[in-house]
Amino acid sequence: MGIEQKRVTVEIESVKEDLPVLIGQELDVDFVTEAKEKVLRIREELTYQKNGKYHVFVESGGKVQERPIEVALSAKHIWKLCLD
Repeated sequence: MGIEQKRVTVEIESVKEDLPVLIGQELDVDFVTEAKEKVLRIREELTYQKNGKYHVFVESGGKVQERPIEVALSAKHIWKLCLD
């Protein structure tokens, strides 16, 4: 399938005291390497390029409009767009 896996040992610290983590328990973990505020998360296939810039279609007031976007972060075909 083209999926590469590598098992690693990590040490975690719970951010909530009432969230028990047991020794030997298996967990799904997301590693956040970068974060931004005021972004919208969408799938990559909802975007398209026009004149070297990315665009999306949005609904506003009952009408569909084309809007240019700025890609802030991207990972696994999910893009986060700047809202400013």
